[in-house]
Amino acid sequence: MNTEKRVSIALITPIEDDIPVQVSAYKAWMPRYGSVAVAQSLKDAGYEIRHYCEHSGSVIDWDYVYSCDYVCFSLMTFCAYRGYKQADLVRASSKATIIFGGCHATVAPEDCLNHCDFVVRNEGEAAILDLLDALENEKDTIDVKGISYRDDGGVYHHNPDHEFMSDLSHPVDISIIDGYPKNRPGRFLWEIISRRQIPRISLPVAQSSRGCVHKCKFCMVKYELGSQYRERPVEVVLSEIDRAFDYLGSRTVFFVDNDFTHNTEHALSILEHLIDRYDGHLTIYIFSRVELVRKPKLLDALNRIDNVYIGMGFESTNDATLSQFSKGQTQSEFESDVRLLHERDLNIHGLFIFGADTDTEESLTKTVSFSLQSRLYTVGFSALYDIPGKEKTIGIPQIIPDHRFIHRDWRLFTGHFVVFFPKQIRPSQLQKLIIEGQRHFFRKNRKTFYQYFPVYASSEPYCRYLEEQEKDLYDDNDCLIEERLLNRTYEDLSDYVPIKPSHWVKTREIGEFLIQNAFRTTAWKMLNRNFRLTNRSSRKTSDPGSLQI
Repeated sequence: MNTEKRVSIALITPIEDDIPVQVSAYKAWMPRYGSVAVAQSLKDAGYEIRHYCEHSGSVIDWDYVYSCDYVCFSLMTFCAYRGYKQADLVRASSKATIIFGGCHATVAPEDCLNHCDFVVRNEGEAAILDLLDALENEKDTIDVKGISYRDDGGVYHHNPDHEFMSDLSHPVDISIIDGYPKNRPGRFLWEIISRRQIPRISLPVAQSSRGCVHKCKFCMVKYELGSQYRERPVEVVLSEIDRAFDYLGSRTVFFVDNDFTHNTEHALSILEHLIDRYDGHLTIYIFSRVELVRKPKLLDALNRIDNVYIGMGFESTNDATLSQFSKGQTQSEFESDVRLLHERDLNIHGLFIFGADTDTEESLTKTVSFSLQSRLYTVGFSALYDIPGKEKTIGIPQIIPDHRFIHRDWRLFTGHFVVFFPKQIRPSQLQKLIIEGQRHFFRKNRKTFYQYFPVYASSEPYCRYLEEQEKDLYDDNDCLIEERLLNRTYEDLSDYVPIKPSHWVKTREIGEFLIQNAFRTTAWKMLNRNFRLTNRSSRKTSDPGSLQI
C-alpha cells in the first residue's frame, strides 16, 4: 500500500431489512466470520480500519464512514437492500470508493454494481488487498483477479477468480468489531426489555477449515470457498477461541466450518485441547454429516464436552430428492445413523430443504414426522432457493432456472420464503407446509424451547401474495404447467414484494411462546446449565499465545 498517508477504511456488515425475515428472534450477536477475517487482513496490512457488524450489535458512526477513503460492505443476500441503501447514502455524502463483497456480491455482482464501484467475489482477504494496491498506486484493475466492475462505457467486467488462499495461519481477533457487546447478566435482561422480549447473547465464532469436498447441487460453498478442504493451524484456531472467550465472557463457540468433522485428526486435535483447557465445561456448535457416527474417536471426544449441538444437513427423507441434490446418502442410511448418535446423547439440529422437483406434499409431511420420530433436538425447515441470473452473469450453475423464479426481492431470499414455482406443489402450499411443519415440531418436541417465530408475521401474508402469483400455472394435480413460464427472463422479475407484516400474528406468536415454554423443565435445565458455563472461571492456560501443539 501507499505509505505516504494513512488510508482509512470502514467495513460494514448490514443486518436484514425492515420486515421480519429470519426464522427466530432468538438470534445471537454472531458476526459473519468472513467479514471479520477481511477486516483483520486490512488491519494487518497497515490500513486504518473500523468494522461495523450490525449482526454483532455495532452502531455505525456515519461521520467516520463519510470521512473514509474506502467504504466496504459485506452482504448476505437477505441483507442486500439495506446494504444498497447504506451505500447510496455514502455515495451521496462522500467521495469514498465503495466496494462490495460477501456471498451476495459473489452471485449478483451486476446488481451490486448499481450501488458500488467494485465487487470482490468469493474469498475476500487477498483479493481486496490486490484491489486496494491497484487503486492506491493507479494500476489497471483489469489485472486484479476476483473482482467485478463497470467501465466508463457501462460495460461489466468480471475478472477471473482469485486463487484460493493456501496460507490460513493468520489469526483473527473478534475484538476488531466495533461495539461488540460482552455477555453480562444485566445486558441480557436489558436486551429482553429493550428489544421486545428478544434476548441475545454475544456468540464467539471460529473457523478451523475452509472449503467443502461434497458436491451438493444446491450449495454455493464449492464455488465461494472451493472444493478443496483447507485446514487452519490448530494453535491459531485455539488462540482465537481463547481470546474470544476472554473478550466476551463466554464459554460457547460456534464453528462455521461446513463440515467440522471431515478430517478426523484435525477436528480431534482441536477438541482434545479444548477439553483439556476447559475441563470439558463449554458449549460447541458444529456442522457435520451423519457419517460422524463412524468416527468413534470424535464421538468419544464430543461426549466429554458438556453441551454439543450438531447441525446436520439431512435435506430430505425422499431418496429421489437426495439423488437430485447429489447428497450421496439415502434415507435408510441416516435413519440408522441417527439412532446411534442418540446413544451418545448429542443434540442434533436437523436441516431440511423443501421444494425439490421430486418433492410432493406427502413426502414433505413425511419429513416432519421423521424429525419427531428421530428425536431431533431442533430443526430448520427451509425452502429451496437460488439466485436468479448468476449462471448467465458469472457461469455458476443454478438449480432453479430464471423463468421459475417468482420475484427477486432480495429481502425474502433467506430460505424461509418460497421464491420460485415448485414442480409438484404450489408455492403457497409449500410456504404453509414450512410454517406448520415448524410449529408442529416445536409443539410436540418438549425437550427444547418452543421458539418465537417473528418471521410468520411476514410469511403468512406472503402466502396470499403467492396465491395470486400461482394462478393458472398449476393443473388440478398441483403440477406446474412450466411452458406458461418459459418466456420469463430475469428482467421480468419484480424486485419488490409488498408485504405488510401482521401485528396480530406477532402477538399470537409471543403468546404461544410464553404458554408453550412455561413448564418445559428439560429446556429450562439446559438453559440454566448454559448460563453456568458462561460464568465459569477462565481456562487453565492464562496466556493465549502459550499454546504448544
